[in-house]
Amino acid sequence: MGQPDGRLFGRDAQLDAWSTARTATDAERGACLAFVGPAGVGKTALLDAGRARIPGAVVLRAVGDRVNVDLPGYALWQLLGRTAQATSPGEAPFDGPAARFHESLLGGPPEADPAVLRYAVAWVLRSLAASGPLLVVVDDVQWCDPVSSTVLAGIPALLADDPVVLAFASREPSADLEPAMLTLLESGSVLRSDVAPLNRPDIAAWVRSTGLPATRETVDLVAAASGGLPFAAAECLRELAAGRAVERRGADSDVASRLVAERVRALDPGVREVLAAIVCMGDGVEEEHLLVVTKMSPVQLETTYAVLRGARLLGVAHPPAPAHPIVSDVVRDVLGTAEVAGLHARIAAAYAADGLPVAARAAHLLRTEPGSSSDVATVLLAAAVDAAAAGSAELARRLCRRALAEDGLPTDLAAQLHDVAAQASVLTGDLDAAVEHWSVHTPSDPTVRARRLVDLGTVHYQAGRLVEAEAMYGRALDLLPDGDAERSAVLARIAGLGFHQGRTAVARDVQVAAVLARDPRDDEPADALLLCQEAYRMVIAGEDSRTAGDLALRATQDVEAIDYEQGDGAGYVMGLAALVDSERDSEALALLDRSVSQALARGSVLNRANNLYHRGYLHFERGRLRRARTDLETCVDAAAYGWRAYVNPARCVLGSAYVAMGETAAAEKLASRIDDDPTTPPLLQATDAHLRGVVDAAAGRHEEALASFVRAMELSEGYRSPGYQAWHRAAILAATEVGRLDLARHVADEILDDARRFGAPRSLGLTLVAASAPQPFEDAVRMLREALVLLGRTEAKAYQADALARLATLLAAHAEGDPERLDEATDLARRGRAIAERIGAARIVDAVRPLTVDAPTDVDESAPQRSRIDRLSPAELSVCELAAGGLTNREVAARLFLSIKTVEWHLSSSYAKLRIRSRKELAGQLFADAPSAATAGS
Repeated sequence: MGQPDGRLFGRDAQLDAWSTARTATDAERGACLAFVGPAGVGKTALLDAGRARIPGAVVLRAVGDRVNVDLPGYALWQLLGRTAQATSPGEAPFDGPAARFHESLLGGPPEADPAVLRYAVAWVLRSLAASGPLLVVVDDVQWCDPVSSTVLAGIPALLADDPVVLAFASREPSADLEPAMLTLLESGSVLRSDVAPLNRPDIAAWVRSTGLPATRETVDLVAAASGGLPFAAAECLRELAAGRAVERRGADSDVASRLVAERVRALDPGVREVLAAIVCMGDGVEEEHLLVVTKMSPVQLETTYAVLRGARLLGVAHPPAPAHPIVSDVVRDVLGTAEVAGLHARIAAAYAADGLPVAARAAHLLRTEPGSSSDVATVLLAAAVDAAAAGSAELARRLCRRALAEDGLPTDLAAQLHDVAAQASVLTGDLDAAVEHWSVHTPSDPTVRARRLVDLGTVHYQAGRLVEAEAMYGRALDLLPDGDAERSAVLARIAGLGFHQGRTAVARDVQVAAVLARDPRDDEPADALLLCQEAYRMVIAGEDSRTAGDLALRATQDVEAIDYEQGDGAGYVMGLAALVDSERDSEALALLDRSVSQALARGSVLNRANNLYHRGYLHFERGRLRRARTDLETCVDAAAYGWRAYVNPARCVLGSAYVAMGETAAAEKLASRIDDDPTTPPLLQATDAHLRGVVDAAAGRHEEALASFVRAMELSEGYRSPGYQAWHRAAILAATEVGRLDLARHVADEILDDARRFGAPRSLGLTLVAASAPQPFEDAVRMLREALVLLGRTEAKAYQADALARLATLLAAHAEGDPERLDEATDLARRGRAIAERIGAARIVDAVRPLTVDAPTDVDESAPQRSRIDRLSPAELSVCELAAGGLTNREVAARLFLSIKTVEWHLSSSYAKLRIRSRKELAGQLFADAPSAATAGS
């Protein structure tokens, strides 16, 4: 006997939330609802109300439970598993960035990166919503597995512009909720309804709807017996309608549990055992397993179902499930720990006999009492490895601890368990536990023992215990002979942490020499990694750009050796940085294009952003400002998906590009996003300070700019590479502007020595340009002429234009009575302006305009096609390039990590700006400097 419309008396505020969601979907926008309250208060009924209030919506549903909380990604499987089973590989909605997610749903390798998974899920949901509103309902989210809960918490922000409603139901926020979900439920972006027990007027209305007299005595009785909880109130009204007496149980939140407990205790033991087995199996009970666990016949089981349904403890749906989550809670309490553990053991055995995956068996073995079974420990070990791979490190630790509780385990098995537990402990930040696990067993194999010692050293190093770290590293190296490939691997790991001291530094030098003495064709993956790290160390120290570039080039010949596919390994970052800073531009760009393509194939928005940052930085250095802006804006936008790796330097370089292009307002907006978090690493704080300085300098606030640049210099102390001295160069210019010539010359002398020692032409040219600013006229001219020669050997177009403009301005200022000098100044200004106009460097154009007002440039400023193309935003340009290359809107969306609706909007806007009507006309409209279709979306 429920309320009309599903027990919804007194729920006007909650129904209003559904009306708001309906309004959002009608406007093709998304919404997120959350219903929070105690057990039995009617949250499930409120979720069910969504189907009626958003007509035509496709509904996806998941329910958390206490068993499947230990199956990583289980709630996502509940939502999308059946759709995945009905979809062929590569087909919508599991195409593009969701292809790997499709594989994992069908039993393939799990995706451990929550940001990748979050974007893939968003892509699938967005695709499903393309034909109409989509309702995603997650009940009892407090018991969702951590992987699913973390992913789902990030979905609302990604689908704000799609007709997708996400509705969550949770008991009051507690430690059971994943941090990301707790943050979501407590944020202002969710239509949250705290669902309270019914008051007396609501109960009276409900009583009247049943045909019972709504007397004060009856209403008081129902209120006292139910505590206002709809679950218990419905039971009371059933009893009253049947003419039976109702007991006053006390008006508190436990009244529903006490009511259910009375019924559970009244069951025959055999019937209660069936109910307990159903509870312990969790979602998706299979009757064949239930028959094995309960040892009943099918007829007996059906009879038992009828008894349980008559007692309103079992739902009417199939497969059998408890009538309410309260039933599950009560059954566990009534049976006690030992009996529940025994049932879980029998369920695990039934699953094993049926060949179910180890994760399903392990979820039950976790809840059993320890014994002396190596088989149990082996299953738990396999599940722990899978859990760690899926990003559930804490679950991996629990599985290992439970396995290690088994008596008499073989030494090798125990060692494997301790090893996995240690690795999982490192991932969760419990370094002391990692040390404890790794200290239990000493492997007999020297290579394995060396790896274990390096693991221990790494933990000590991360905890700041440098003496202990060096001791562990030294012991590891003692076990491995010089020249051994494993020795390279060990040294590479140590170097990758930034540990360069004591005997490990000497050993690294010896090992690098040994590798270089061999034929490059004999390089092992560990050798390549070591060479990447040595090249990176050299550029950081500002040592010999040619040698650093040669080492990086040799190391990067084998893509797989340094984990390029994922684009986030230490070898990748260090090898790439060495190529960029040593100015091996063509090799670095080829590597970046390949890595971006691999990130697209993998569906990784974060790895793509990592590589787009590096590529955007390289485009900026080469003066390709439009390309730089496109890549950098894309990766800065990826912060919405959780990208953090290079967001500070990306913001800094993008702001510098904006200033170069005359878009100071955009640069100021970027600078306003800096949050001044003191826990940010110093080098990243330096990039933030530099961005502030760039914006202040562009606005003529040179004192403030100088303070920011000096701050950046202090934060980056120890980095001698010219690649980390942009703020030093900027400080020289700012100090010169405010008349602090002694400071400007001191910094100039310091970094000019570093740049000459490093020997990279672009870096040295840049440094000479900056260093010229505070010098006397003749010295400044000499420096600028040298800079132009060096920059002329590179593709650094913006820097060439800047050097030409500075030399022109300097010569013009000293040209009184010297017409030849003035003519040279005018010619230099014209050349600088021509380059600047071609690449969009508006700031340089403005600087030299007074010197070129009557001088023609080689750019036709009146070309209407050029001016129309320049009106396209970077995002519009990226979409147009791919569309002109023949990709469909969906393919463009997948390539650029956009929604199809956004692609359509960009094309429509672009057509209007270009004065065309279809994508057939796009190719002829694109200007020469735009990225090719092969690279714009990559």
